[in-house]
Amino acid sequence: MDVKNRKIEKRFGFSHIPITHPNFVEQLEDGIIDSVLHLIGLGYVTTSSCEGHKTTPFITLDKKTTNTNITKYFNNFFVACEVEKDFIIIKGNRNLFLSNSFLCKKIYNAVIKLPINT
Repeated sequence: MDVKNRKIEKRFGFSHIPITHPNFVEQLEDGIIDSVLHLIGLGYVTTSSCEGHKTTPFITLDKKTTNTNITKYFNNFFVACEVEKDFIIIKGNRNLFLSNSFLCKKIYNAVIKLPINT
């Protein structure tokens, strides 16, 4: 979904509207919403998310506001956390041919173990 003139326009697969948008929570997908809201509650800044459709579920974080030591809290078998050039991405391991709902649950299990973002 894109934000244009403070309105949300549908996009297939993932969202990237700002937390400050009045419809932020409503546009999060059911499979990934708990993880996104938990991250925000811990002080992480999410920039996009997807419960997985043709790809694996993922959540991207703002690299400028996230300690890159976050990667040590993730089990790389089901869930990986990778530091990219401009962002940090938490994602399920699609190479295992697991369902997206299973991977969303694994992402949540990893996210709930994270410390407060300082």
